[in-house]
Amino acid sequence: MITPEQYHSATAAQLLDAYENAEIAFDHRLIRALLADIDGVAAWAAQNLDNDILNELLELFCQKPTPAALPFLTEFARQYHDDIPEELIEALNRLGAPALDPLLALYEEKKEDPGEIPFALVCLHIPDPRIDAIVESVAAADPEDGKFLREVITGGAGEFEAYDIFQDYPEEAAPDLRYLPVPRRVEFLTSADVNYRLAAAASFIDAELDEKSIPALLTSARGDEHPMVRGLAWQALESCVSSDKELRREMAAKLADKQADFDERGGIAVALSQHMAEPGIREAIEQLHTLPEGRARAIEAMWRSFDKTFEPFVSPFLEDPDSEVRQQAILASGYLGLGAESARLEKQFQDPDFRDDALFAYALCCRTEVSRHFMKKLLRQIDKLANGLDEEEVKTVMQALDLRLEMHGLKPVFSTEEGHQHD
Repeated sequence: MITPEQYHSATAAQLLDAYENAEIAFDHRLIRALLADIDGVAAWAAQNLDNDILNELLELFCQKPTPAALPFLTEFARQYHDDIPEELIEALNRLGAPALDPLLALYEEKKEDPGEIPFALVCLHIPDPRIDAIVESVAAADPEDGKFLREVITGGAGEFEAYDIFQDYPEEAAPDLRYLPVPRRVEFLTSADVNYRLAAAASFIDAELDEKSIPALLTSARGDEHPMVRGLAWQALESCVSSDKELRREMAAKLADKQADFDERGGIAVALSQHMAEPGIREAIEQLHTLPEGRARAIEAMWRSFDKTFEPFVSPFLEDPDSEVRQQAILASGYLGLGAESARLEKQFQDPDFRDDALFAYALCCRTEVSRHFMKKLLRQIDKLANGLDEEEVKTVMQALDLRLEMHGLKPVFSTEEGHQHD
């Protein structure tokens, strides 16, 4: 396990292996460490051509071009010569003169079917009679392609703006550990780095727990020094609550403890959301709702209960300045079927920070006939109300409409017809 404090003492290969395995995050700290050993990055890339992080490697080589990356870049171009990614073209362009001879050699190798190699060559913007000869050869076979390549040479195309890799990534981020094997995630629960422990605990939420993960989560829930880790660990134990009465009592007591940290209580509230009828649980969640710091998790617990009597706790916060509270209130409007809030949700279609959640919630709760036939019509109506939906937004609305049908005991319509699956 490599923590951010160890990045600069680790090799590029160790860092890239860890990142490809989803054990560390691609943030400014990792980027700086990799740029400090860019030739090591190039050596790793040359030995791992079939890796899953091609885009990140190309971005690193754009940020800090190095001739050591040529074996990787030219092999990448060889494999994708018919459709060379723009990021690869840009990386070669920023490398400049050292890329010329390898690309010319690649052109000779693929001369019968050069694909986009001539384009990669002219994008170098290096005056060279060999490139001119290739352009004339392309023009003889296809005048339009030849004309385009000449335009690139004379300027206007194939130019790239100043590049800054840091603008596309966060300063600090935690890895997404959900896809690691359970034993490895359990190890992360004991990391000295709190962000790793947070990521590990979060990775178990809504996951199937086993005999290794349950004791580890209990240890974190009861003893981690950070309240948010404890809260996430408690939440991850939600699937154990129904069958373990003693655990449920322990969690309910902690939830009701007003001296306990709101982050810990928030995780417990969500885990106990299906047990509102038990003594003290509803009252404790309502009390947590009075705390600005605990309100978002309290509202999340409320909508997860599907108890419509929580409407008075939700409606006042649909435009709350706290983004987390507002997001949970929007989702609550949908899951609790608060059709009276449809107009307020519709207004939030125009806010890019809340558009997706508002679309999802609106599709769940707007007042309409609930039938498989009418859901198709409703999709078109929402598309119009939202001034057009992009591909991902269509999927979001389809998911909500299918869920709405299922909540009414009806079969989904979009998951079968469009191949769409619920998250």
